[in-house]
Amino acid sequence: MKVFLVFLLFGIPFGTPTNFKAWGDLACYQGGTWCFYAELIERDHFFKDDLLDHMGVRCTTSAVHPFVLAGQEDGDEPFHKFYTISVIVKHNCTKWGTIKAVEKIPKYYPVGEGTVELNDLDMDLTMARGVFTDTYF
Repeated sequence: MKVFLVFLLFGIPFGTPTNFKAWGDLACYQGGTWCFYAELIERDHFFKDDLLDHMGVRCTTSAVHPFVLAGQEDGDEPFHKFYTISVIVKHNCTKWGTIKAVEKIPKYYPVGEGTVELNDLDMDLTMARGVFTDTYF
């Protein structure tokens, strides 16, 4: 009984894992070489966010570059019934080549949903608002 209570208090998962797959195209119309780093995360309120997948830094001269991220989450924080899923892209498609972080608006999905596909993630980074950062990760 004590073990069950510990699992309940700390949110140890008992349900079916949810598989997430996110994809889209990133665009940069500044010209020249540009780089990006993308990550798929599950936001938490009380604990550290869960990194579901990431693409290491990629550089390209193409104006449009596809990305695919996939990961699995097996339960959320205690008393939460929805995952908060977000994609964050850090890139240097800026006027001066500085690095900026852009987060796609988080979406909510029920815990225990078998498979979730996020396919509306195309982003034009050229004039995107975001937060300046020192590094890609």
